[in-house]
Amino acid sequence: PLLDRGAGGLFIDADRRVIRMALAGPRVAPHRRILNSTVSVGSVPTLLRTHAPFVRDVEVLQVDIDTVDGPVVMKLLEFLSPRAVVVEVRNFLPFPFRYACLTTDTKGLAWGGANLAYWLYELGIRGYRLLRMDSLDAVFVHHDDPVATAADLTGRRHFLGTLGCYVRNMLKERPPAALFRDILRKQQEEAASSPASPSDNWSDLWRGWFGAKHPHGVLHEAWGNLTAWRNDIPFTLSS
Repeated sequence: PLLDRGAGGLFIDADRRVIRMALAGPRVAPHRRILNSTVSVGSVPTLLRTHAPFVRDVEVLQVDIDTVDGPVVMKLLEFLSPRAVVVEVRNFLPFPFRYACLTTDTKGLAWGGANLAYWLYELGIRGYRLLRMDSLDAVFVHHDDPVATAADLTGRRHFLGTLGCYVRNMLKERPPAALFRDILRKQQEEAASSPASPSDNWSDLWRGWFGAKHPHGVLHEAWGNLTAWRNDIPFTLSS
């Protein structure tokens, strides 16, 4: 979208097909650098130094890697001070747990990315406030930006609106038919007298943790279920 709106800067994608399409059309311009590459925490300093003319006075930082989004965004913010940060929100673990994947190798599992609580906390301590959110992406703006000042992003009303939007998105992900499938599966498991593994029982665990009265009390349970599922995928988890 930023390319289509005429924005300049540094644009990177690991998908060769996407880059070929971008380089073959009218999106090529002197004020843009379009690269076919992967981005990791370790590659950020060299990447920014090599393409320094295209990362000056950055206004928007957008990252969508599907794996190490959290660590890469935080590393980029050590060097850049954008007005806005656009990130993808994953619901692998519910609010208020702060979860982020720390590896590009998720063993084929949907463990990648970072959830809403992680972005709110990590971007919040760096001066960014949530401005907009849909079922996939969230837009944060720096608290000194006129947009943030005009929108009043620090009050109780804004926090409750954020939580309401999150709950709405969560409910949209779980159609009513899925609840009946869960009940049937649970009855089958009980009949077989075999306990479900975390991977088979994740939706039940997720809802239980989301409804927990004291998240700190079930944090250890969430960590234990994750590591019981796979103990070779690095992640960060707190509440």
